[in-house]
Amino acid sequence: MAGVHEIATADGRLQIASAVLGVVASSAALRCPGVVALGARNLGEELAGLWPQAGERELPPHGAEVNLEGERCRVSVDLIIAFGSPIQDVCRAVMRAVGEALRSEAGLGPVHVDVRVVGVRPQGDAGSVVGG
Repeated sequence: MAGVHEIATADGRLQIASAVLGVVASSAALRCPGVVALGARNLGEELAGLWPQAGERELPPHGAEVNLEGERCRVSVDLIIAFGSPIQDVCRAVMRAVGEALRSEAGLGPVHVDVRVVGVRPQGDAGSVVGG
């Protein structure tokens, strides 16, 4: 089944949707020093975050897209980083953290992580983003 990581166990079969893996990846990226927020993966996602529906629960963090190809996993993460942070160091930390989280929490094998910096803003500033 496409978009689902499947694990066979003695007790049955476990399936983890790629959207769930995206939440794991996003959460891992957000815990890295220098990451202020994650960028929207597309315009529709960005607009949907502006006007939540009445009674809708808060959506999980976006910014990570997971593609499963057999036993291989490719993750793309869009970051907004803190102004003045060493960009390459932040990106390498995100690559490591996302890969480790997906391997340990979801039992994935090889994980390839692509990181794109789409903006910068002062740490702790919820205002405008420079770039993107």
